[in-house]
Amino acid sequence: MTIENPTTDVDQQPASLPDAAVNEAAQLRDQTQALFTLEGTATENRGKLHFDIFHYVERYGRKGVEKLARDNDYSTTSKVLDCHLVAQFLTGINVNDKSISSDERARRQTRVRPFAQVLEALLRRRDEHANLAFDEWLTWYLEQQQQQGLIKSLGGNGSASKESDTYEHAPDSVVEDAFDSPAAVTLPAELNLPALIPGRPMLVMVRQEQSGVRLVPLPNASNSALASVAGYRASGLENASPEMRYWHQLMSVGTRIIPDTVSKEPVSDLQPDDEPNAATPMLPAYATYLWDDGKFSVAGARSHDTRIVEVIPRDVVDLDVGSKAIRFVDKRTRNTMAERLLQPSVCAGYLGEKGFELSTSGSRVRVKFAHTDKKLNGHLSLVPLTEFRTNWTSRVSPDFKPVADALMDGSAVSDFRSKFLRLLVSKSKSEAEVAVTISDGKITFKRDKAQSVSFAVVSDGSTGVRVMQSDLLAVIPSLLTLAPDGRLLWELDPEGLLMVETSTGEAVVRAYIQTLEKGRDTRSRQLLERVRAPKQLAPTASDTPATAA
Repeated sequence: MTIENPTTDVDQQPASLPDAAVNEAAQLRDQTQALFTLEGTATENRGKLHFDIFHYVERYGRKGVEKLARDNDYSTTSKVLDCHLVAQFLTGINVNDKSISSDERARRQTRVRPFAQVLEALLRRRDEHANLAFDEWLTWYLEQQQQQGLIKSLGGNGSASKESDTYEHAPDSVVEDAFDSPAAVTLPAELNLPALIPGRPMLVMVRQEQSGVRLVPLPNASNSALASVAGYRASGLENASPEMRYWHQLMSVGTRIIPDTVSKEPVSDLQPDDEPNAATPMLPAYATYLWDDGKFSVAGARSHDTRIVEVIPRDVVDLDVGSKAIRFVDKRTRNTMAERLLQPSVCAGYLGEKGFELSTSGSRVRVKFAHTDKKLNGHLSLVPLTEFRTNWTSRVSPDFKPVADALMDGSAVSDFRSKFLRLLVSKSKSEAEVAVTISDGKITFKRDKAQSVSFAVVSDGSTGVRVMQSDLLAVIPSLLTLAPDGRLLWELDPEGLLMVETSTGEAVVRAYIQTLEKGRDTRSRQLLERVRAPKQLAPTASDTPATAA
């Protein structure tokens, strides 16, 4: 089973990466630390991390990632491992940090080296696995004897050759993939275009004019020229149903802002005089997708502090879940479907009347997805909250009452990105608090002791809050990825939450960030409402059968 990957040439990507790439790299570093904490169950986690790192490099290109690494003070002197710099940056293991001892440097080198080697092996063997969804990829990974097997496959000193690092699809393969993708548009067979040769691909420049569509054929362009632009094609998702675009947006913003982590709750109860340490197995703190009151609310499970995302479907989206009971998405089915729904070109393949439908089985509601490739058929299971057991999560308290709000138009958002968001990205290595103030038609941001930056907005009310910059960096680039030219609405409640909202044609997306308590640098939990499974009522005397005398 294969999945079309829109990225075809990892070294053709631009050197300047979007803000979302920085945010995603930070998530990969967080995932690395969680991996070491859960070493006892690391086989699947380690495989998932290798999978994510490989596809991150696929999307953004090695040159761009290496530039970003150097901009963030990562460096390498390795003449053996060509992926050494990328592996350091994406795992957050800085081998050449000037502040560490030689022993610590050796320990870090031991940790980062396998990631560099595996990445090189994955690049060399790209044609074997690059188009696999994670479930099939994991099977392939296990068949290769996991990490050690991939490293051994390199041979010699464990470095890939220059050829492997610059591996490309053959141009013919790239072009065929493009024509087979959902982005391809079929025109009438009788359409007559100058210089068009039946069965032969060619480049055409197109422009929409008032009198119609104007075409300029480029018949002399080689297949290599076609292949070089094939990666820029549309995903085909723009032709999908509003419901499928909604599911894609839900998974995109949910996974970026609320990653799966581990909690601070031990798997087993500790002895009264015992304290948890790095080797203590902890319960998972997976992102929980709650369906309630006509919207999805996403937050970390078993997390006292968490960001919260609400994704509210617009009128054009008919999810038809319909039940008044609170439900949550079963994580096993989410693991399978998220990988597919996140990829626009795959998500676009869920077409037709049966591309998306609901069914009920017992107490569960199943959202079924039918793909043009039947191997990609799957479902999400929405489970009643009564099956939440001892788990718990959070949602926004109904006590959230904004004191002030500010609406940034597209121009203000553009200025905000260039004048403040880029500053936060450049300072992402060091955590700091950010003061956000709304007053008199302006919204003002101040990072730590830096100079304040203000933007003209349409505002109502006046107040200020403080939040952590890491929360802003997780939220804002993710929202702007959904609607890069859209507006941002900011709402401030000094009692505990800052809300940022953007909109697409299919959803209203709201992200909530905990504010810092007054006079302290701890996050306020006052407006987080804890969600648990409802308690089972004990039987009353009237429900209990009478006992014989």
